[in-house]
Amino acid sequence: MNILKTLKIVSTIAVLLMATTVSAHVDLTETVPADKAMLMQSPTMLKLTFSGPVRMMKLSLTDAEKNAVKFGFTPSATTASEFEWPLPSLKSGNYQVSWIVMGQDGHKMSGDYGFMLHGNMKMEAKQPSNQSLNHQSHSHQH
Repeated sequence: MNILKTLKIVSTIAVLLMATTVSAHVDLTETVPADKAMLMQSPTMLKLTFSGPVRMMKLSLTDAEKNAVKFGFTPSATTASEFEWPLPSLKSGNYQVSWIVMGQDGHKMSGDYGFMLHGNMKMEAKQPSNQSLNHQSHSHQH
């Protein structure tokens, strides 16, 4: 009888530990810009989406020289699963986003990801060169 009682207690403890671990684990499910994105235009927003509600404790955007890009981040007072901020126009280069969140159970999680901005070209700037290319290929056809 003692063995059965011990097995029940151990099983109950194991189930409780697994439930706590599952509820504490929240993943970053989507980012804008995406991780390892190679962009041709400066992103207009920074967006992080998590698999469950968290409080955004710290968020930074840094360039390749480790200079912080200011974009109006303030820690969140309430929980949410999606956070979004408008971004200023960025210059070409590599960028890193680093974040720290707190789950509803007080568990802190952190991570980072990066993206690259190849050029901050406007569509209007590309149109004249495309038109001249079309004109050149048209003239070659004659």
